[in-house]
Amino acid sequence: MGTFTVIKTDKRTGDIEEFNRIKKIYSRWLYQFHSHACRLNDKFQAGITGNNHDYNCISFSGAKCIALKHNYRRLTKKLGIEHEDNHKDVRRDFEEIENLLVFMEHMTFNDFVNVFPITKEFDGNKWECKDYFYTMDELRKFNMDDCIGYEKIRELLWDYQNPLIHDLCIEFMTTVNELQKLQGEKTLTDGLFDILNGKDPEDEKRFTVIKGGADD
Repeated sequence: MGTFTVIKTDKRTGDIEEFNRIKKIYSRWLYQFHSHACRLNDKFQAGITGNNHDYNCISFSGAKCIALKHNYRRLTKKLGIEHEDNHKDVRRDFEEIENLLVFMEHMTFNDFVNVFPITKEFDGNKWECKDYFYTMDELRKFNMDDCIGYEKIRELLWDYQNPLIHDLCIEFMTTVNELQKLQGEKTLTDGLFDILNGKDPEDEKRFTVIKGGADD
């Protein structure tokens, strides 16, 4: 009978390896995002309109970058190597997400579903949470061949069930919170807790603005 060896690694070593792995993957997706964005810009410079494929590729690679940045942020905190956020860095993160949403606005609803498949979870009624059926019900409100547009993209992100979109929304919320904190304002999370506790009805208006007017 063959033998095997149990190799023990401490948890911090594993976290560092995961941190370095995410950094490498992030660099690759960032290169993809910049490549697609530069190609689209070259088209604009030549007077050529971007097509669905351009916006789909930019949106997917951009979403991967933002989601990986969320995991990167989580590990830096865990490893205790987080740099101190400053207004310039947080503002840049916020603008990166806003710029990505501009590209997503040009996607059709059909393309969005193909690029970001809906998570196959069907027990939302049991747990009183959003699931595949909830997302499909929301999508039926739209013409699937239409571009999503500025008015609908944020609403769609909040109602959409997909792990990549989920991480994008978390990173968006985190960035808004940090920006408000650095500006000495009440954060979005504080406002949400006040809404849930019935403390400040005005916070509900602020939260709805961030969501893009969506109602759960």
